Amino acid sequence: MGWVVDSGASFHVTLDQSQLDTCATVTNGSSVQMVDGTSCSVTHKGSLCTSQFSIPDISFVPKLSMNLLSIAQITDRNCFVGFDSSSCFVQDRRSGTVIGTGHRHRDLPDSILWTLYVYLLSTLPVFHPMCPLHLLLNGIIVLATYVGLGYLL
Repeated sequence: MGWVVDSGASFHVTLDQSQLDTCATVTNGSSVQMVDGTSCSVTHKGSLCTSQFSIPDISFVPKLSMNLLSIAQITDRNCFVGFDSSSCFVQDRRSGTVIGTGHRHRDLPDSILWTLYVYLLSTLPVFHPMCPLHLLLNGIIVLATYVGLGYLL
């Protein structure tokens, strides 16, 4: 199952608990509100670490239909996400380093597809191959492929 980066998501969520390297039971009654207005419980919280990337603070919600990465949570980690009419970028606010860039495509009917390339970092400032992500007009970025070792916010 791939990951979708969503501007409407409040926090990172997964439907597959087995993807979490560290996992703790959530006892505070957290929940996720779905598009149809229903609510789904967060049962666990953990981190995902693969050979391609690392993502901290992921909530496990078993009733989801996809894994979501939150743009809000990315910006909470001191990154800026910017868009204009033809491009988009993610910038580390501390260093000013652009860690992701993208450009606009019009190859899908009735939507605008953005491709966001996130530079994968093992340690700053060494850059590794880029990882393409796709942003639809409705605010969703789909993680397409993974290359190298890096960290997603």
